[in-house]
Amino acid sequence: MALAMGAFAFVSCNKDDDKNEKNGGQDKFLPYEQQQKIIEQSVEGLAQNIDFNSLAGSVTTLINSLYKAEGYVIDWRAGIEIAAAEDSIFAGKISAIKELFNSSDINLNLEPLYFEADIEFDSVPATYYYNSVDDSINAYPHYPRHGGSEYMGGVLIPVIKNIKHDTDRFLLNFKTIDDHNVNVSLKGSCDKEARFAWVTGKETKNVNLPNFIDFSLTLDNKNVLTFGGGLDTDFNVVVKGDRNGEENSSFKVSEVTAYGQNLAFMANATIDSYTVSANAVYGARSGLNVDARVLMYGKEALSVNATVDATLDEHINWCEVPSILSWLMNYELVRGLNVSAALGGDQIKVVAGLKENPVKYQEVLNAVAMIVGGSTPDPEAVKAMVDKINEILVGEIYFKGYDKPQAKLRLVYEAPAPEGTKGEVSSMLSSITEAIAQSGLRILVDTYDAEGNEVTITVSEYFGKINLQGALSTVVSNFKQAFGPLMSMIDRHDEELDGKIRDKEVL
Repeated sequence: MALAMGAFAFVSCNKDDDKNEKNGGQDKFLPYEQQQKIIEQSVEGLAQNIDFNSLAGSVTTLINSLYKAEGYVIDWRAGIEIAAAEDSIFAGKISAIKELFNSSDINLNLEPLYFEADIEFDSVPATYYYNSVDDSINAYPHYPRHGGSEYMGGVLIPVIKNIKHDTDRFLLNFKTIDDHNVNVSLKGSCDKEARFAWVTGKETKNVNLPNFIDFSLTLDNKNVLTFGGGLDTDFNVVVKGDRNGEENSSFKVSEVTAYGQNLAFMANATIDSYTVSANAVYGARSGLNVDARVLMYGKEALSVNATVDATLDEHINWCEVPSILSWLMNYELVRGLNVSAALGGDQIKVVAGLKENPVKYQEVLNAVAMIVGGSTPDPEAVKAMVDKINEILVGEIYFKGYDKPQAKLRLVYEAPAPEGTKGEVSSMLSSITEAIAQSGLRILVDTYDAEGNEVTITVSEYFGKINLQGALSTVVSNFKQAFGPLMSMIDRHDEELDGKIRDKEVL
């Protein structure tokens, strides 16, 4: 996404390129060195245009106001308990929210729990104490005292008022102690049927997923984050797994299966000045179509369309490579693939895909069987396979101002060198990739040299000479510069508070 967001900063081809014509001025060409330069400069432009300062400023204000107010601890639990004592309906909703994820089945239907409220903060003196039993830091007298080190300080109590229950969303309006306005809005609806099942041993937890969600976070009427999405499907997903014999051990997934006929999904998110949107539609007969866009400061930086002409098999275990490979090699279920991506509008466009599933053809199966089986492939059989794959393989790179692709990928066969000692392979996938690597199959790039002659270079020669390290370093540096003070402030706040309590500096 980051690469794409800088695409609009691409430099246009030099006007002298218009002179790069041949065949009586019919065909223009772009030497691959210039192609590499354009890609590299575009990434450099990205690095210089990605700005974290505005976002970092908003996040810093939010944390200072709602989480780590300077000189105070914010006692959210006390504020909620006070409001719950005054409003029994509010108390019931808070209790239901707390238990939402603890029940045997999870239903994320939030509509019955909606409420609106205005929240301000009152500053009161309090005593902080460190509870050595659970390693927590709390404020006395708002919590029962269990012993430990303590010192005097201030606490902010959220005052929850103007609670309304006849509303169509969660809407919280914060007035912070440093005079900022923060608004949080959340609404959504839930699928009536449980579409997700989590199976652990003999226990099954069913989950009703949201089919619509709308969230926004604003600071002083300025958007910080918005997210919206919708899902309409008849799919069911089952995840099976267990822990490695111990209660606190990591959970290991052993099986993931999905079955259904139709799916429609849309989502969009805006963070500061960056927007990502995506739509996906699946039908058992039509396959999967995905459209996605990335905008930066309102300008389209990336658009992607992917079409997978395939029908999912409900017997696939998405945790097992052999199961997935078996599905991929069924040309009646997996029929074709096409992906196109446009960077910076139409500055650069990449088209890739397979018009058909290669295993549909016997000449491909024959050569693959020899390669994967470890035997020396017959050169004629491999050549027949390569020719067939190149008929259905699409791999083209276009540049603005040029109607034809300036770089095209194709598969070739080169007789491999005598085999050395093979190392052990750890999986079926490793065995296949090693066999392909030693088979003599290579991907090359057909492009142009500086004189406009058609030349063929390796993939590594084309992409390997594009230096992206400088751009990456710039992005990392920009991020550290923007968020560094915030991270230092959080660490310093925690160290000072923990140190005073645990070291008994103030009693």
